Amino acid sequence: MPRFDYLIVGAGLFGSVFARQMADAGRKCLVVDKRSHIGGNCFTENLGGIDVHRYGPHIFHTNSLRIWNYVRRFAEFHPYRHKVKACCRGQLYSLPINLLTLHQLWGVTTPGEARAKLESVREPVANPANLEQWALSQVGRDIYELFFRGYSQKQWGKHPRDLPASILSRLPIRLNFNDDYFDDNFQGIPIGGYTAIFEKLLGGVDVRLGTDYFANRGHLEALAEKIVYTGQIDRFFDYCRGPLDYRTLRFETQRLAVEDFQGGAIVNYCDADVPFTRITEFKHFQPQGRRPLHTAITHEYPMPWTQMAEPYYPINSSANDAIADEYRRLKPPNVIFGGRLGSYRYYDMHQVIASALAAAEHELADPAHRRPAAGIFHTVTNCAAPSQASSDGHVVANYANGGNLMASEAQANWHTGGDASVACNYLLLGPEGRELARNVILHANGGIYTDMHHLRTRRWSRLPSVPNALLCGGTIWRWSDGHMTTTNLSALPAQRWRTGKLRRRVADSPGAGPGCAELRPQPPVPSDRSKFEIVVAKYREDVAWTQCYPDNTTVYCKDPQDSRFISLPNVGREYGTYLHHIVSRYESLSERTFFVQGDPFFHRPLAFCHYASAQESFKFDPNSRQTMAQAANWGWADQTADGRVKAAFLRLLERRWDITEYRFTWGAQFAVTRDLIRRRPREYYQKLYGISQLPEITLAGRRFDNLHIGFLFEFFWESIFCGQHTPQGAGGKADNQETGRCTN
Repeated sequence: MPRFDYLIVGAGLFGSVFARQMADAGRKCLVVDKRSHIGGNCFTENLGGIDVHRYGPHIFHTNSLRIWNYVRRFAEFHPYRHKVKACCRGQLYSLPINLLTLHQLWGVTTPGEARAKLESVREPVANPANLEQWALSQVGRDIYELFFRGYSQKQWGKHPRDLPASILSRLPIRLNFNDDYFDDNFQGIPIGGYTAIFEKLLGGVDVRLGTDYFANRGHLEALAEKIVYTGQIDRFFDYCRGPLDYRTLRFETQRLAVEDFQGGAIVNYCDADVPFTRITEFKHFQPQGRRPLHTAITHEYPMPWTQMAEPYYPINSSANDAIADEYRRLKPPNVIFGGRLGSYRYYDMHQVIASALAAAEHELADPAHRRPAAGIFHTVTNCAAPSQASSDGHVVANYANGGNLMASEAQANWHTGGDASVACNYLLLGPEGRELARNVILHANGGIYTDMHHLRTRRWSRLPSVPNALLCGGTIWRWSDGHMTTTNLSALPAQRWRTGKLRRRVADSPGAGPGCAELRPQPPVPSDRSKFEIVVAKYREDVAWTQCYPDNTTVYCKDPQDSRFISLPNVGREYGTYLHHIVSRYESLSERTFFVQGDPFFHRPLAFCHYASAQESFKFDPNSRQTMAQAANWGWADQTADGRVKAAFLRLLERRWDITEYRFTWGAQFAVTRDLIRRRPREYYQKLYGISQLPEITLAGRRFDNLHIGFLFEFFWESIFCGQHTPQGAGGKADNQETGRCTN
């Protein structure tokens, strides 16, 4: 019988975080690593009072409060903001590209001058397919040749035409003097280095260093039920679908008897004839009071990778990704892949932590792996026994800590608080894969929540013929002998949904039914924020659901009592938030942005994965259609929007107003591409943002307050992005009535 629940191959970030989560849940883990130390590529060693990152610099940065709070459980962080300089043709420049960089190059002094100059040098490329095309389309040939071509070719060993655009699209281009390398809200360097973090993550976990998994594979795999593998995914399968490409590095570290070698932490060397890509001076990562009088530097040399070398970076070309997908399809059911090499993804540290937490939570949420604890059944009301229910048949009990949270319909609030842990984002699928509910949130505490109109999984059906049993999501939850156990409903007939409540009848004999509902994780969204970003407009809603997408989410908060997120003044409802984001991030927008309210489920948006993978430039679920002549009122008699008012509003937006009807989605939830947004200049959105900050406006002789301006915006987001500029202007319009397809 296996001695361990999990064999974890690799003591790096993914393996160590996963081990910590599972150990805290009572699972036994064995961690093995071929190196002589823990920490993987984050390993830090002290060299004369300087914390040197042996495998290159690691700066922790994230926009996820959850990830930031998690990592700070294990270390105190110095609030470091990363600055980088670039040495090109003997001159030093500010990076990332910002107004100072453009002034150094072209002498421009204002954002307007810089924007005009960039527009004049950009080489139009409709859909950049590689790094070179992306750079030329964004900054033109001079900047591409100076900063990107030589550096990228050195770093990756390939011509930029053979590299994906995503490598550079991670870097912002700013028209102000902000030279922070990262935009993230939370940034820092752990005081004392990263190794101490791993010592705490792996505290109490069995760790075997200097152990080669492949040399001892049969013996090690026999010790555990499941394998968590963070090495090369192609080597796991003995390269049966062909080898993947990687890039390796050589590090030369020196201790120097000078107080300051280069004046900052990192200087990049962009010229192709300089063999190294950067010099790191590690003492600049430490607080001023902790810096010795000498220094330590590391030169970083990219090298061709061989099977005897250490792979540091996956090279995500289309050919490599296709091979990696083949390997993923070969994954045995008892194996979990993770980390940069196991996922074959160019992840940052916060992304690795998020993926490790998600993997651990998915394991703990899976009924096949859950181990409910005894004696922890608590009643929400004054029920004397766990099987009691209210008069309408709804459960009035709360089972926590390893089981499922059953919230009473009488309970005023399902919210679990901003620090609640979320396991994953699911679809609830019925027989034959029919979608019954979307955006189902399964909290790590067991709570299941979803959109309110279609299905209320807060309501649990009683099963009168099954003692002490409740039904939800295709699973029977039964209380017996102090434990909550689960049983899949393979013997039950097809379910019917009435009045938002799940109803089934129990089959007379096992195996009589055609199947049952299941919770299935949604397909993943791109983990790269530059590809897909979720922008949340929050007031006092519970946004714990955003933990499903910690690397993709930016939350703007208008509650002055909540300082956890990016603060905005409490005017302009969600439309002000959306426009603020577009204006402030116009030059660094993600390829696709999904705009959504803090509590999206009431309005039942499409599954989030649909917004991320959409082919449409403007993706929404048009759940309402109105004619221009149809009067709209939201409860205030003097705030009625008739046809004249709507036409006046569209004129104010500089949109086509002589339309007969329009489609919209309640809740103003939509995804829009960067290219479509940039069809209009930033000044246009600044004008709209100015409208959102006004206390009132007058339309067709009628005054509308700030709240009701928001309802008008809610009607016409499709017109803003897809509508024609004037009644006579050229441009496309929505042409798919079912999916909100926009081809403009």
